[in-house]
Amino acid sequence: MRTFTLTAIVLSLAMTTSVPVLGAKESTESGTKRSPLRPSMVSLWLGVSYDSPADQFLGVTPGRDFHEFAFRMGWRLVDARLLRLDYTLDLIPLAMITNNPRYSIGATTFNGMRQRRITDYETEYGIGAAPFGLRVGVPLLTRWFVFASGSAGFLAFEGRVPTYGASYFNFTFDFGGGVEASITNRWGIYAGYKLHHLSNGGRAYENPGIDSNIFYLGATGSY
Repeated sequence: MRTFTLTAIVLSLAMTTSVPVLGAKESTESGTKRSPLRPSMVSLWLGVSYDSPADQFLGVTPGRDFHEFAFRMGWRLVDARLLRLDYTLDLIPLAMITNNPRYSIGATTFNGMRQRRITDYETEYGIGAAPFGLRVGVPLLTRWFVFASGSAGFLAFEGRVPTYGASYFNFTFDFGGGVEASITNRWGIYAGYKLHHLSNGGRAYENPGIDSNIFYLGATGSY
């Protein structure tokens, strides 16, 4: 039930979020006026990260694998010959974090603490969105351009991550860059790297956070 509720929240966010396109073309090829609510780009991408490091950036949780699959919409804000700036919104129907410990609770110790013993490690699945994103790109040769990007959002999981004392709900942000290649005038593929941080912002008893070095691949279409 919780998963269906979270899915409804994400879909509602997608339907109600809109950004006007600044400097976009007034008309399409057919001559009709383009709606500012219509995205100028859509894409699908998959990111993978293995064995999260401790103390690389802000997170201190080692040994976690983090993977996510996302649908992206983009609105062109600047479309100049030497510069492209896009606002991006990612909907994330699937995210997963591995090696989350599960405990059995034992007797109370002399100092009032409950004994905990790790009994298993589980993979937790979640959904979310990154509604605050920017991507700036510079053309390189005829069909290539390099870009830098960043985004911020949230992920909600079915279990507490990355530790028992952490939270179901976590905030995220990332930054990185990559390269995109145009296959046709409308379709292209891209690949990149981003440093991704996940934590609950101090909303739970524990807030160890996870830093992930994510490598991703995607396919994009523009119109």
